[in-house]
Amino acid sequence: FKETADKGNPSAQLRYGMCLWEGNGVGINTLEAFKYLKMAANQGNSAAMYIVGKAYWKGGNGIEIDKRQGAEYLKKAASSNHPKAKEMCNELGIN
Repeated sequence: FKETADKGNPSAQLRYGMCLWEGNGVGINTLEAFKYLKMAANQGNSAAMYIVGKAYWKGGNGIEIDKRQGAEYLKKAASSNHPKAKEMCNELGIN
């Protein structure tokens, strides 16, 4: 996935980012994972937007809490009809 991700493919960026996040086939590297997930999110991948938004909102794994950025990514994911993002926005009062 890395080679295709590095060429700018948002689906590959999401998949490679998740492999790094979870340690599937590669060592866990949450900061590198977050970089790839943000690339995918910034290209409109709603699943990546949700993951990035949730990571910013909750923090942890080397990612600092940033509620403003978290809310922005979650709103974008929700407006792209991502069901978990919609649910999280409703629960947190993000609109």
